[in-house]
Amino acid sequence: MDSCSLSAVLDALTPGLPSLVGTLIGGAVTLFATYMTARHQNKLEDKRLDASREDEWRRFERENLVGLQEAVQRGMRATGKCCLQMDKLATEGKEWADWIVDPADSEMQR
Repeated sequence: MDSCSLSAVLDALTPGLPSLVGTLIGGAVTLFATYMTARHQNKLEDKRLDASREDEWRRFERENLVGLQEAVQRGMRATGKCCLQMDKLATEGKEWADWIVDPADSEMQR
């Protein structure tokens, strides 16, 4: 190619050069905007999952605490019943070997 034909080719491309640059810049901006949107959506999803896990953990702790409280209350009630039964048997003058506590209360206490 001689310089004359190269100059002719460049002269032919010059009118379309601004539109080509505009297209490239527009594409780059679109890609960047898509990247930022995806990144933002991922952060929102991570926050939602963290909140969900925290809610699940709180529910789990609450259920366990309620179960533990109920078990302690049942055990204390059974212990109180057994103590009252043993006190009653003692005041009746029975030997400690004869202090037979209600089996259901004894099992509940255990």
